[in-house]
Amino acid sequence: MEPIEKSMARVMNFLAAKFPNELVLKGGMLLRILQSPRETNDIDYAWIRTKRRRLFAKDIEKKLEALEGILVR
Repeated sequence: MEPIEKSMARVMNFLAAKFPNELVLKGGMLLRILQSPRETNDIDYAWIRTKRRRLFAKDIEKKLEALEGILVR
């Protein structure tokens, strides 16, 4: 099992590649990337409304299921 930080980095890189114009990173993880000492254990995104929320959520879920070692609930 890989460390949580590595899993989070894989998910963030994956989502950035798959949805470059639809998701914007925000919150504690963004601050952490910018060298803030703030601790965080989640990834927050702002969604740029390009399609209905329900359809977009299904798109994200389907893509994340392709990531090895990542469990989508």
